Amino acid sequence: MLEWPEDKIRKADFYLDIMDQAERQNRAAEGCGVDWHFADGDMAHFFSREFKDNKFENITVFHTEAVVKKIEEVLVWFRENLSGALRALRANFKTFDILRMQEAMK
Repeated sequence: MLEWPEDKIRKADFYLDIMDQAERQNRAAEGCGVDWHFADGDMAHFFSREFKDNKFENITVFHTEAVVKKIEEVLVWFRENLSGALRALRANFKTFDILRMQEAMK
C-alpha cells in the first residue's frame, strides 16, 4: 500500500520529474524498450499503471528489491553460519599444520 494517496503523489515534485523523464525516455526508445526498476513494489505497481495510462509503451516496469536489502540478508546469513564455518577452517588449518610439521621432521 502506498504511503501517500495517489492524488497527492501526482502533485509531488518527484512524480512530475519521474513522468517527465519517462516521457523523454519513451520517446527516445521508439520501439527498443526501456526497463525501469523500483525498489518498492507498491511504487512499481503505481508507476506501471501511470506509464500505461500515459501510453509510455516503450517502458517496462519491474519491482527489483534494493541491493542494500539483499546485502543485509547475505550478511545475516553469514553471521548465522560463520561460526560453524570458522570452526571447520580452524580444524583444517590445525590438521594442515600438523601434517606440515610431520613432513618437516622427516
